[in-house]
Amino acid sequence: MRMVRWIAIAVVAALIGVFGFSFVRNPDLPAASHAEAVGFVLANPISSNEWQGLACTHRRAVIDLVAMTIAPKLCGAKSDGGAMARAKAFSSKGLGSCWTLFEVLRKRANERYHPYLNNAQARDKSVEDYCNRAEALIKKSG
Repeated sequence: MRMVRWIAIAVVAALIGVFGFSFVRNPDLPAASHAEAVGFVLANPISSNEWQGLACTHRRAVIDLVAMTIAPKLCGAKSDGGAMARAKAFSSKGLGSCWTLFEVLRKRANERYHPYLNNAQARDKSVEDYCNRAEALIKKSG
């Protein structure tokens, strides 16, 4: 019984540590974003991509760029407002962890919204909200 308790304490301490690391890297984000980042790592703990993405200091910008790049296919936007070019700058300017995070989040967004891409299925409320946010970001950027 003692061993189980120590293992549980170690697991909780590790989770708090990962959450704290995420917070230190991006203190301006809400707690839910940090919890989601920890969830990404827990969902695939042996993937170096998730761990590298956790180290990105520009998580909010990456999340916004993902929304902007998927907007043309998902929302029917005319362009992505240059989001893909800005995202590619992460890989060329030495911010590999942010490029990795961008790729992971873009892949997950494509999987999540696959039924709605190119108007294959009618959009629901969550997709409408995502599109409104993405379109506002595109308008703001350009």
